[in-house]
Amino acid sequence: MKFIYVMVLFSSMLLAMQKQIILGSYSVESNGLNAVKTVEKQIENDETLKMLMHKNSAAVMSTVISGYTVVSVNIFDSYSSLLPAMKVLKNYYGDAYVLKYPTDGFLGKETIKDVEVKAQEEEKNEEDLNAKLEEAQRLQDLEKETMLLEEMETNVDATSTDAEIDIVTTPTVGDKQTIEEKSELTMQNYYLLGALALLVLVIGGFIIYKKIAKEDE
Repeated sequence: MKFIYVMVLFSSMLLAMQKQIILGSYSVESNGLNAVKTVEKQIENDETLKMLMHKNSAAVMSTVISGYTVVSVNIFDSYSSLLPAMKVLKNYYGDAYVLKYPTDGFLGKETIKDVEVKAQEEEKNEEDLNAKLEEAQRLQDLEKETMLLEEMETNVDATSTDAEIDIVTTPTVGDKQTIEEKSELTMQNYYLLGALALLVLVIGGFIIYKKIAKEDE
């Protein structure tokens, strides 16, 4: 749950950080549209700038802000990605500045110095956020491992109990045969003892009979 919360927070931060580089504003719309074509040619002829535009999926646009046709390069999701592009564009447009995207006015302008400072702060915040994400992921993995171990221990305990019940209540075929053999031996002993007792009585009776007969003679 904590991991999901951090991811949502991270996504919200990215949306809030969307910026655009303002290259110029024109009171005449046609001048603004011509400026867009000029910028596109400059990008096409500058391999570094072309690479940065492609990397950030950025584009040259013209929008109307406060009655002016504004030529801008957008969208950048962070100051860190915006700064390299702005440094190159400053070679062509020395007065370029940054505004949030989208915007409906010229308040909150940021110069390249402002962007440099905020890019450093952003990188530090990103490191802290990555550390929190890693910690959240570690805790989530630890929780899963703990639940798995508890489940394994429960299964082992259940298996041990079942085995004990089987040993106590379920004799094997060999055990049954041994019990039956012992029962047969016990009955045989009883018969043997009975026969011996009867034999002793017979012998004793015979001896007494002989003794009485001898006394009569």
